[in-house]
Amino acid sequence: MVRYVPLRDILFFETASAPHHVYLHTRSSRMDFLGSLNELEAQLGDRFIRTHRAYLVAADKIEAVDLKQNKLWTGGHECLLSRAGKALLRKKRGENRFPV
Repeated sequence: MVRYVPLRDILFFETASAPHHVYLHTRSSRMDFLGSLNELEAQLGDRFIRTHRAYLVAADKIEAVDLKQNKLWTGGHECLLSRAGKALLRKKRGENRFPV
């Protein structure tokens, strides 16, 4: 089954426990599909930030960031934030002023 999900509705992508599977999260649903975060990151460009090896988050959907606890929130969902993800977020924050 093929589903069309507008890019503006996507909050984040998350690696699934099954190999080669990715979860796509929106405000109202979660979908599972075959793929990789590396492929998605390359295709989606700067609109999404790799905040952790398991998360690719829509930059314009980040609601809050806790740098001390290594977490961020988008659409009410909590996502992990790695050291490399923090560095990317700090760089972006200078451009877009993410809430911290």
